[in-house]
This record gives sequence, C-alpha cells and structure tokens, in this order.
Amino acid sequence: MKIMRYVSAALLFTIIIGCSSETETKKGPANKAGGSPIVYIETEMGTIKLELFPQEAPNHVANFLDLVNTGFYTGLTWHRVIRDFVIQSGDPKGDGSGNAGYVITAEFSNLPHNPGTLSMARGNDPNTASCQFFICLSRRPDLDGRYSIFGRTIEGMDVVLKIGQVATDENDKPREPIHILKIWQEGKEPVPAPAGRNGESG
Repeated sequence: MKIMRYVSAALLFTIIIGCSSETETKKGPANKAGGSPIVYIETEMGTIKLELFPQEAPNHVANFLDLVNTGFYTGLTWHRVIRDFVIQSGDPKGDGSGNAGYVITAEFSNLPHNPGTLSMARGNDPNTASCQFFICLSRRPDLDGRYSIFGRTIEGMDVVLKIGQVATDENDKPREPIHILKIWQEGKEPVPAPAGRNGESG
C-alpha cells in the first residue's frame, strides 16, 4: 500500500501503513493492571519518556508493551518526519509499508491529539493498526477520533521536537537515519532486536 503524502494543513492527512493480505486481527484480553505503564525510547538525539493509557486504549497499550518487551522496536528508525505534524516509527521495513503480521481493532476516544500525543498509525480501514506509531509535534484536531491515542510524552519533548526538525527527502524520510537505540518499559531491561528480523536497523 503506497504511503499517502501530507498535502496541506487544510486537508486531513491519513497516517497510513502497508497492510498485507496475510495479516490477522489480534485478539485477547488486555492487561489493565498496574496503573499507567512508562516506556523510555533512547535515540541518537536523546531519550523520550512516555506514559501509556491502558484505561483509554487497553489493547493498544498491551500490544505496544508486548512489542517493546520482545525487542521488536529495537534498532528501527524514525522513518517518517513531517515538520509541525508528526514523527513516526515502528516499521520493521523502514519505509512505512511494514507491520507485525497482525492488526488490532481501533480504540478511538475523546482525547485530543496535542503536542506529545502518542497515537497509532493505520491504513484506510480504521482497524488496521499494527506496530507503527507516531508522536504529534503540534495540536492536530484533524486526527481526533480517527486514530487511537494510547499515551503521551511526559519527558523529552525537546527530543521529539528536535527529531521533528531534521532534514528529510521527498518521502519525508530523514536523510540521516535516527534510530530507536533502546526501548524499554520502566522496571524492565531493554531487549535486543529479534534475530533474523528483516528491518532497517543500520
């Protein structure tokens, strides 16, 4: 599925990912226990600290933590950066077309997409989120109620904004790769990337 480009602030931008016909919908109980989980993302530009919202998007939080704690995100790039809009990561292919082999059902809420909001990328179908996520650089009411918010930035917003200022090519990809060097849930150790994963980690 080809990535849709951002045209202008007057048009709704669809944060879109590639969806394989072989994907399946991931089901199962979400982990609602333990309050608000905290996740750290270390990059070449600094560390971002995220608070997750299990009460608002329990399945998205459970999915994200599973990917974090299995090392899925380790070494991946921020493959899409659009100034004053979003920074996006989580694609094992590094080009916006990858997923985790399954999709999850949307969990829309009344929460606003503010600067620092953590939300899930998806395809045209609302129920096609998988592993790609984005962090907002500015207030984006055009995304409200259309993408599943599952957390927010509580420290390192300066790092988010710094990433949002890097030079990009015609596909909104940073000219110099910015990686998720480490990612971990508070109270747990970072996990290396899975062996044999076909991703952009170098």
